Amino acid sequence: MQELIAGIHAHTTFSDGAGTHAELAQAAMKAGLDVLITTDHNVLVQGMDGYLQKGRRKMLLLAAEEIHDPPTRQPGGNHMLMLGANRELAKFASDPQELIKQAKSANGSVLSPTPPTISHYPPMPMKKPSPPGLTGKSAVLAALNYGTNSASSKTARPVA
Repeated sequence: MQELIAGIHAHTTFSDGAGTHAELAQAAMKAGLDVLITTDHNVLVQGMDGYLQKGRRKMLLLAAEEIHDPPTRQPGGNHMLMLGANRELAKFASDPQELIKQAKSANGSVLSPTPPTISHYPPMPMKKPSPPGLTGKSAVLAALNYGTNSASSKTARPVA
């Protein structure tokens, strides 16, 4: 088994982040990450996946999406990280079970973002009961399967 150090929830200038994908990738590489997954709010940014390499060091950048409702995020709820989807799915944010169903049909996987109990941000709970397709074990498996079922990971190209 190989251990990878990953950042799985970072925002770029496509939503409320301060850096571009290239700038975040450079910072992640400098910090020693092996994988960085960007997750902009309710926008699927395509064409950013790829590897950044400096000497013998290589870091994988994957663009995903943080889906929530309402789109204005005030106060927001039903937050999920969508990994590997081949199309925009934010319109399904208000119905977590439908979002999971649509994610599967789009070759995507869903992760629940950082639990409020360990986050310095205010809680953004599920507004509906937690869907049966979203469990701790499923979340881990979704992360492990991301590179194998993602349409975008198959077309990875160098970034920066």
